[in-house]
Amino acid sequence: MYSPANTQSQSQLNSRTPQGQPLRASTQSTLFKFASNTPKERAFLPVQCSVDRTHSIFVEGGSVESDASASDVDQPLLPPSKRQRLTPSTSSNIIDESDATPIQPRRRATSTRGDSEELWSHARARRHGERDRERKKKIWYCFYGNKDCPRNYSTTNYDNIRSHLMNKHGWRQATGTLPRIIARATPSQSRTVADIDKARLNRRLIDLITSSNIPFRIAGNDKLHALLDEVLPGASKLLIKTHYTVAKHVKKEHDFYQEQLKGLLTTSRSLIHFTCDAWTANYGSHELLSITARFIASDGKLSKTLLALHKLPSGHAGAQCAPLFFETIVEYGIEQKVGYITSDNATCNDTMMSHLATLFSERLSIDWDPVQHRTRCFGHQINLASQALMSASSKEAVATALAQSQDPSEAISMLSQDTGLADHEAVDYLRQFFEWIMKSARRRREFKAAAGVSAMLNNTTRWNSWLSMIKRGLQSRSAIRTIQHAHEHMEQTTLQRRHWLFLEQLVEFMEPLQEVTKLCEGDNATLDQVLISMDFLRKHYEKSATEYATLNPVLAAAIHTSRFALDKWQAINSYTPAYAAALLLHPTYREAYINKQWPPSWRTPAITAVRALWNDKYKNKTKAVQAVSLSKEEEPNKLAQWQASLRHTSSVHIPEEFVHFTKSMPVLIDDAIQWWLEPTQQLNYPNLAQMAIDILSINPMSAESERVFSGCRRTLSWDRACLSAANLGYIECLKNWQKNLCLEEVDLPIDEGEEDGKENQEDQEDQEGQGDTLEGQGHCDDDDGVGIGIIPLDN
Repeated sequence: MYSPANTQSQSQLNSRTPQGQPLRASTQSTLFKFASNTPKERAFLPVQCSVDRTHSIFVEGGSVESDASASDVDQPLLPPSKRQRLTPSTSSNIIDESDATPIQPRRRATSTRGDSEELWSHARARRHGERDRERKKKIWYCFYGNKDCPRNYSTTNYDNIRSHLMNKHGWRQATGTLPRIIARATPSQSRTVADIDKARLNRRLIDLITSSNIPFRIAGNDKLHALLDEVLPGASKLLIKTHYTVAKHVKKEHDFYQEQLKGLLTTSRSLIHFTCDAWTANYGSHELLSITARFIASDGKLSKTLLALHKLPSGHAGAQCAPLFFETIVEYGIEQKVGYITSDNATCNDTMMSHLATLFSERLSIDWDPVQHRTRCFGHQINLASQALMSASSKEAVATALAQSQDPSEAISMLSQDTGLADHEAVDYLRQFFEWIMKSARRRREFKAAAGVSAMLNNTTRWNSWLSMIKRGLQSRSAIRTIQHAHEHMEQTTLQRRHWLFLEQLVEFMEPLQEVTKLCEGDNATLDQVLISMDFLRKHYEKSATEYATLNPVLAAAIHTSRFALDKWQAINSYTPAYAAALLLHPTYREAYINKQWPPSWRTPAITAVRALWNDKYKNKTKAVQAVSLSKEEEPNKLAQWQASLRHTSSVHIPEEFVHFTKSMPVLIDDAIQWWLEPTQQLNYPNLAQMAIDILSINPMSAESERVFSGCRRTLSWDRACLSAANLGYIECLKNWQKNLCLEEVDLPIDEGEEDGKENQEDQEDQEGQGDTLEGQGHCDDDDGVGIGIIPLDN
């Protein structure tokens, strides 16, 4: 076998194929060498790459300890008795020893694009001392390179030249232009520093800093100034110089665009709905409250935005969150347009809703029902059902966990201490295998090379992570089998055929849970999809429980337990009539869907609750249909006026809009909100249309707050731990507004003397400091030198 101790001559001999041809390889990629000169044992074995790659993984519980035996160190990589061929579906580097053949490089097809004349127009003349040809091939010299960048030219292949122009100089074949090139010959002297707009230049810098998570101190970086001066000498004098000024300018931009956002919210065509959630930063001491809004803008577009990111000074209790939420609503001037608030199922959010109702009553004299306006994140409910499937041993265990905590995260934590499918042999063996792989960076690299994918573990925070781990195991089944058979210490935990069959059945049941989660977390998801997904899952649970009752009794019992957890949250959703209203007001479903899909005991209470909402909030508030204002040049002629009168005459006002619409025949449409915004519906159902767009635009999930915190985690990196909560909020708002809203961009000037002023020490609390370097907080790399027995690595 090949070992690092081989001599140089042996290495050179092994780097050739049986026909004596050298293998094409580079130090940047996997090298292939022969393990032996005997035909029977000849196989390609990759050597460790010179550049290691880091892959994303799910880890539960932090670092893990090594439990591999010391004998693994000297164990043969793949003993002949256990050496197997992986299936073609895997991306393994192991090739069966019986028919190993050299891997030949793939030949690229010759180019027939016919652009040789265009490509040669970007070549320069040969200089003194430069060769004209190399091996009978003419050399092409790049015209635009600051240094010599020769490219060999062949009469049958232009790919090298074309790729160079595209990648280095931005050339596009369709137009033959070079947008990245400033000048063809010498730099232009026509533009001076006086021609540069200082305000626009600094706005571009602020946009770069906020959108790319760059520290404020980049403004004073000498290399950035040198880069600008290289493009145009003296341009760096116009740039902001200190991070204090950057922080002030970020706040100035935030305040400016916030005024535009206020105008969008006050002119919205629907109520404004919210999501809120709390999060503790990994670095620093920030505990943050995210408040996002969702509404239908004046142009009819379903829009979303981040309103504020508040620091919670005394924890995330509901009594602490309510005043901050109320202040945000008042600041934006939308007290009369507050709709529904979507958050997770924690009891602190119920407390926040009660305190909000008190603040509305005492300060604004608004009667606001905290129960009816509380919608719950559907994703958290699905996650609890999934955790109950995997961790709970019985319905009683689920009921006990919910009764003792009422907080989903605490309930999941309690369920994880119970015994369920997570302790089944198949799931447990697979998880033990992935844990062993992830204890060592070396084994992770080898598994990636053998399976083509990275190892993955479930965790308690990511939705559907159990399913992701099991699917990853099934995807890399062949590699797992090979590795387990190569190591004797895995003999007791080797996954057998019955285990793989159990995992396949488990994935088949769990995939619909992931499908409905993805359906309801999108930007265009509407509230009707929650009950539609619930009804789909109810049928799925019933069918699966019946199917696996005899085929897999263990899985069938777990399905019943998971169904119990899901039904608990579905009962809580009935507290607000908004969910049933979304079905009744959807043109595709209406009352016909409820009569067909729901049990009789569910129908009457749901329809009665929705009718009460209609009578109390919408029935007697007729609004006039807004006419489109026309200029004098756009005044209709006599024919157009007569046609408009016909449309109004043929449209008869419906006295009881709710009953007429809900009992009418359903119609198949793609977008319910846009259907209700059409002039026909606005004219026929003036009040019901307003109720429909208010209800359908409610957030089905609080996923937007989770996205905000994902952005915060990237912004608040370990070297920016001193970034204040205020500046973090400004940055995240600006990023969110630039991405989700169409706001007017304005170049805000820098005040005179702003660069020269010295800030007080107290002001530095709101700036980026230079705190002590934090220790790395990643999990320990338990590399004990034991590989997985497939790829030999030079130590």
